[in-house]
Formats: sequence, C-alpha cells, structure tokens
Amino acid sequence: KLNAYTRTIVMDCVRSNPKLAGVCVSCLSGPFSGFGMLDWFGERKQYIGEAMTQCLAPLRWCVFTESDHIYQNVPFIIEAVLANEDVLKEGTYPARARIQSMETGCVWEYRTQVAVKKGKDGYLPLSIPVFKETICLDVPEGDYTLSVSLDKGGVATGGRRTLHISKSEDATGKKVSLLGVEDSVAEWLKSRGADVSEDAKTILVGDMSDDDNVWNRLYERGEAGATAVFLKPEAF
Repeated sequence: KLNAYTRTIVMDCVRSNPKLAGVCVSCLSGPFSGFGMLDWFGERKQYIGEAMTQCLAPLRWCVFTESDHIYQNVPFIIEAVLANEDVLKEGTYPARARIQSMETGCVWEYRTQVAVKKGKDGYLPLSIPVFKETICLDVPEGDYTLSVSLDKGGVATGGRRTLHISKSEDATGKKVSLLGVEDSVAEWLKSRGADVSEDAKTILVGDMSDDDNVWNRLYERGEAGATAVFLKPEAF
C-alpha cells in the first residue's frame, strides 16, 4: 500500500512538470527493496494496478500541499496542476477546490478557471498550472479532505489529499537535551520555544552511534533520573 502511495506522489510530480513528456518504469520486480510492481512470482502487487491506472489517466489532477500535517492558524501552501492529454480542448473550464470534513463540513473553498490553449508549437500543453495558494485555517483538530475538481468539461482522476490538522503546542519553558538529532529538528524545537540544554532531564534521541561510550553516557544519565525518548527504532 505504501508502494502504491509513493508511486502516486512520484507520478504526480512527473505529470505536473511541463518539461517531461514521459517516464520509464524500469523496476518491475524488486525482491530486495520491495519497490517493484510485481512480486517474486510475477503477480501484480495489491493496490499497484489501480494506482498506476489512475496516475496514467489522460486527465488527472496533480495536487500538492506543503505538508500533510498542518497546524491551526499556521499558513501553508496548496498547489494544483491539471495533466491533460488532449481530453480538454482549447477553452476555459470552471474548477473548484474545497477542504472539508464529516464533522465540520466545508471550511475552505476556492473557485477558478482553467485556461486551456495551445502553445507556440501549436500543441496543447501536457500540464496546466491551475492555482497555488497560501492559506491559513482556524478549524477544529482532525482529518480533513482537500478535493479539487472540474465543474464541467471532464472528470479527472486524483485531486484528493488527506490533511491532518492539529494544535500547535507552545513548548516555552520546556527543557530538552538532544542526542543524534538533526540541526533542522533542533531549530524547529527552538522556534516552538523549547530550551535546548545539555543538562535537561528529557533526552530526545535520534541517530545513535555504535560507540559504546555514547551509549554508556546515555545509561548514566538515565540512572541519574533522566528520561530518554527514542525517536527512531533504528537507534537500536
């Protein structure tokens, strides 16, 4: 299922790029990485067929968000590109985008026009940028669905993304120590108000070294009363 999901993202990147006219799927069977579309017996993996059929549809929405995890009242970017293989002829087509959930209904709506016209070479473009908006949502926490569709002219595959919206917690006054954690994560913690200190009683552990001295130091701090929170199972 993850294989199908990641392929969908990759194909949306390919089809939304006006510089690319095709893609070669060269990995059919991936016995070691699990990436291939076929298993060891040459059978198509579950979810793959449906995912690739939708990705290669002549008319497809390629929808991107800055992140699938959004915080309340924090701006984020939504972008939609329409991949069109001669389904829509020259003209203008109304489109809309919505963010909604079963509990709260529609919390955001955007209407626009998709302009389809031939390029200087006399051909219709393979991808049409439709909109790129920065929005901010003050809504209850939960899962929301971003949907993009044409009001008329054609029915495109894709156009759906699930957004997880949660409250942005203030870490002011919280003290943490970092071990094997990337600088970008450290900066993110500081931006939330956290105090990153070597003597903090809470230790966030990321990538661990094989050096016994590093592990022994961590054990000593734990025995002295510190709490170690492992962020990655690979640390073990």
